Amino acid sequence: MKTHILVQPYMRSVGEEVKNPGSDPQRYQDLLENLTTQMKYADDNGYYGFCMTEHHLQVEGIETTTNPILWNMHVANNTKHLKVGQVGMCLPAHNPVTLAEDLAMLDHMTKGRLFVGFVRGNTPRWLNTLAQHLNISTSQSDKSEVDQRNRRLFEENFRIIKKLWTEDTINFQGEFWNIPPKDPIEWHFPPTKMWSREGDTDENNIIQRVGIVPKPYHSILQFFSLDNQVASNNSNFPA
Repeated sequence: MKTHILVQPYMRSVGEEVKNPGSDPQRYQDLLENLTTQMKYADDNGYYGFCMTEHHLQVEGIETTTNPILWNMHVANNTKHLKVGQVGMCLPAHNPVTLAEDLAMLDHMTKGRLFVGFVRGNTPRWLNTLAQHLNISTSQSDKSEVDQRNRRLFEENFRIIKKLWTEDTINFQGEFWNIPPKDPIEWHFPPTKMWSREGDTDENNIIQRVGIVPKPYHSILQFFSLDNQVASNNSNFPA
């Protein structure tokens, strides 16, 4: 049996009355030190993996899981064997290109100790703040238009990330994202004909396709060995 540890760290004690403990730098230092000690113990005693949720703006000091990717890097740097991952990154809150890059980099930096999880988001304070430019709100899985819009963005971001991880370069035109954008981008550096794959630019040096650097090391590619229909079939995605 493989045992993962899902960490939801608090910056306050049970029953403690304190205002906005999440804003206290010393409390965060204590949290960092304590969690590092715990994960070293878990690593030395045969636990398989570490993961956490994604939340932001948690000034109350409850479930202070800001940036699981940085946490993954920290835990990996302080352990030898633990797999690291997220349960999960909130896709509607992220630019899919930068998220694909960040996770691929982490996969390399951990030499394949990474696993990946994605969710739709259920906390309006931070999701509605981070995703406001796309008019996205939290999902309550109630089949409302708000819920369906959240799901469509989740699935679109999923498809984009999968393509970026598995194809050299991509052209994706969707409801929320156009990659590259519809407004033409003329590209002369580096010398297009010498370095770019045929079709990445047209005869007028207008960009047609783009790709990320780096591609994943290997572990998350195994995670994404899914049938292409999965990303377009609502019934296969969790709420």
